[in-house]
Formats: sequence, structure tokens, C-alpha cells
Amino acid sequence: MKACKCTGKKSLFFSILCIILILGTVNCDKIKGFFKRSGKKVENENERERNTVVAYLNGDPVYYRDIEEIVRMSLNRLEERVYQTKLQAVNQYIDDTILDKEAKKDNVTKEAFLEKELSTSIKINEKEVNEFYEKFKDRLQGTEEEKKERLRSIFRRRSMQEAQHDFLQKIKEKYDIKITLPMPEPPLVEGITVDDDPYLGDKDATVTIIEFSDYTCGQCKQASEVMKEIHKEYGDKVKIVYRDFPRNPTAQTMAEAAGCANEQGKFWEYHDKLFFESTKQDRNELLSLAKSVAIKDPKQFESCLDTRKYKDEVEKDRNDGTKTGMMSTPGYVINNRFVAGPKPLDYFKGLVDRYLNGGDNV
Repeated sequence: MKACKCTGKKSLFFSILCIILILGTVNCDKIKGFFKRSGKKVENENERERNTVVAYLNGDPVYYRDIEEIVRMSLNRLEERVYQTKLQAVNQYIDDTILDKEAKKDNVTKEAFLEKELSTSIKINEKEVNEFYEKFKDRLQGTEEEKKERLRSIFRRRSMQEAQHDFLQKIKEKYDIKITLPMPEPPLVEGITVDDDPYLGDKDATVTIIEFSDYTCGQCKQASEVMKEIHKEYGDKVKIVYRDFPRNPTAQTMAEAAGCANEQGKFWEYHDKLFFESTKQDRNELLSLAKSVAIKDPKQFESCLDTRKYKDEVEKDRNDGTKTGMMSTPGYVINNRFVAGPKPLDYFKGLVDRYLNGGDNV
């Protein structure tokens, strides 16, 4: 019987195979050679795919390698949508199961249980109904009262959904819930730095989140709240960097104004004003908001804004954001991995916890 000798940590797998093949009909060198040839074959196949001609443009060949980055980003977005669909199903199952358990305690149906628990929480703001009526009355059909009743129905459903969400969050605290659905790994991106942009947390934190955002974007406004929650929960363990990705001239001007506030040490205060109090989004309002955050030198701020001092800085941010392949805001680079679009708090917590624990840190 032929002896089989495999040494070293990398040889553990081959050693196991050697034990299986203890009769000695195959030696370790042949096993290693087989896997080396297999790996080489995969590399050759990948290279062959990259060099495949997929189209011709005016007679010039278009190779797969020319489009593989676009394909990669699209497939990553598809994987993310699949994951979110699965996660939504998991959460729906958990919510329904908990509601069934709570309803059984009262010997009632789930629907009756919810109606009893939420009846006092559902409120309709008549002022809001009237405001929406004045804004959209020409687009609605029926009498004035019929239009308003339709609006009340919409607000009632919205209030019901909000009340149910809050109620579920409260009763779920009594249950031990751990979601283990595997998250798809966000794609790696290169060359995206924190630059010299404002940040929260420790400058040498283990986890860095670079947020690309737009002050005129509604989803970005909501996303900024999520980043506040991350900072509140993790503190100096996570560095949150804000970089601009303006998608229109107004957003560009607002981003430049934020740069002017930053040079006077008021970036985050002004950042919040732009997201949550700006309505006209014009020059006078930008100046007024600067005064409201107690800018030290209003004249310096005004000069900074009018001379567009931070125009190039904002455009640099946007160009860097474009390198990630992002097509909408917000977008994030988390430890060199790109995350597209708004995400719930739990998604970010999952990634942050993984990276804090040393999981797949790049």
C-alpha cells in the first residue's frame, strides 16, 4: 500500500481525501494536480467569456468585458430585490403569527383583536383633509362631500397602517425574534474615499458609511433619519460621512450652501434644516436658514454662497458617486461595498454588526 503524505494547513482538505483513498490507488500529488487543473479551467472559461464578442457597433466589436460591470451591478440590484422580497415575507409571517397568538389569548379573531386594540389610535386630521381637498379637488370626481369622504378613507387607511405598525413593534418586544435570512453581499467598489467631507463618529472607526445624498430627494430625507439612528446606537464605532450627489441645479446650490455652513462649523445643524425645514429652496431661504443655526459670520456665508466657493467640491462628490454605478439617491459605500437606494434600519444594522465582528471586512 502506497503511503500518502500531505502537510501544512492548506493540505487539510487533501489529507482528508488521502484518508478516503487510503488504499493508495491515487496519491496526493495527483489529487492536488486535479484541483489545480480544475481551477485553471475555470479561469480560462472566465477569460474566454470576457473576450466573447457580444455585438458590433459600426463594424467594431463589443466585448463582454466592456459590459460586465453594468451586468454585475444589475445582477447585484436584482439579488437585493430578491432578498428584500424574502425578508418582507419573513416579517409578514412573524407579524401574522404573533397577532394570531395574541388574539387567541382573548379568544377572538385576529381582525377583531386588531380592531379592539387600534380603534382609539386611528385618527383623521380634518385640517389635513381640507388641505388635500383644496390641492386636488379638480382631479377628483363627485360632490365636495364625496371627494372629502374619499380623502378621509385614504387617511383612515394610512392611520390604521401606522397604528398597526406601532402596535406590532410594541408587542414584538415580548417575543424572542432573530432573523437569520442570509443577506447578499454588496458589491465591492474601488476608489471611493471619505475625502474631506463632514462626518459623525470616530475618524478611525472600524465601520465607515459614506452616504451620497440629495437635499431635494424625499427618500434622502427619510434616509437621513436612519443614519441618525445608526449614530445614536453605535456612536464612535461607526463613522458616517456625508457626500453630495445633487441631481438638479437646486440641489447643487443647496449642497454648496451646506459647504458654506460647514466652514463655520455648522454643517449638521444646517444639513437638518435643509432636509426638514426648507420649502422654497431659494437664495433668501438658504440665507435665512443660515441665521437660524447661528452662523457666526452671515456676510461670509452670503459671500461664500454667491461666489459658489464649493461648486467644485460638490461636483467632485457627485463624480465619485457616479463611479459606484449609482443611478438614484441615496446611495452608500460601507467598508468599500456599495449599497443602492434607501434601506431600513435593520438592513444597516445587519451589515454594521457583521463588519464590527470582523465578517468579510475589506
